[in-house]
Amino acid sequence: MTAVTRAPDARADADDAKKRKADALALFQEARKLTAQGKYAEACPKLEASLQLNPGTGTRFYLADCLEHVGQLASAWIHYVDVVDATAAAGQKAKEKYARARVDALEPRLTRLAVVVSDGARSTPGLEVMRDDAVLVEAQWGVAVPVDPGPHKVSATAIGAKRWETTAKVDQEGQTVTVTIPPLERAESAPPSATAHPAATTPLPGTAPLPDPASPFPADSTAPGHRKPMSDPGSPLRTAGLVAGGVGLVGLAIGAGFGMNALSKNREGTEHCYVSKGGASKACTPQGGALLDDSAAAAAASTVSFIAGGVALATGAALVLFAPPAKARSRGTGATTGVLLGPDGISLVGRW
Repeated sequence: MTAVTRAPDARADADDAKKRKADALALFQEARKLTAQGKYAEACPKLEASLQLNPGTGTRFYLADCLEHVGQLASAWIHYVDVVDATAAAGQKAKEKYARARVDALEPRLTRLAVVVSDGARSTPGLEVMRDDAVLVEAQWGVAVPVDPGPHKVSATAIGAKRWETTAKVDQEGQTVTVTIPPLERAESAPPSATAHPAATTPLPGTAPLPDPASPFPADSTAPGHRKPMSDPGSPLRTAGLVAGGVGLVGLAIGAGFGMNALSKNREGTEHCYVSKGGASKACTPQGGALLDDSAAAAAASTVSFIAGGVALATGAALVLFAPPAKARSRGTGATTGVLLGPDGISLVGRW
């Protein structure tokens, strides 16, 4: 005899889906009663909760209408755009036409905010521009986008620069407010520590120099392994130059990788964005917004890597070019160099 059983998880998922649908329907019906009484401020949160529990084109349309009544025109416009996309994909021509008419009627009333980045700010390494805690990729700079009325925070940060921030107030229908980010001020560097480089002790005439506490050998030691001053100062410089050049090439390669990733993410994100008639407004789905955020992060990393790699490559070339000609060195003398990766970046370390 063969027994057939159903997975408990499948039944639980089905029961949960039914419960969510029932809750969503109850919220939707309550919201419709409130809108019939003109209580849109109370109805909108219930419609939002219903949409989260059970996404549907009808619920989204009524939510857009509710938000339009309470003055959140940008949010309403975005939901109308989503309804246009959904009905077009479903082949519902009549509903698509009606939703598109609401989009076109609402568009002239939208309040917009444009964030412009000055040339001085653009040249700052690692620049990151944010509007209401959302990163703006370079393609969004200067574009007037629909926003709901009220205060909107605009900020900019960069490597080695002070944070810049302001609040833009947008409160009139059809108004476009422009915020320009000025050149960022350099951050103040920390004062050097008084104990970072202790003063050297000079021995009195006629006495032997004091031994170095960090060295296992006395000052006049001739024990094996005791390093004497090198007679060729050029070789360490050339070695350092080659190491720095290698670091620079690695930085450029990493920057290229991040740059290609940023372009790819930006292209994918743009495919999930809607551009209104005439290109005056743009709205993105949550997936498109996430892809554009990833693109901005990759673009910032690419800029930092390119700058660090270019500086290291130029430094290496200068060290090799200006190193003195090679000379004979004392036997037993050597130079050691290396690259140190730390929380503050890439450093060249060595002993000559």
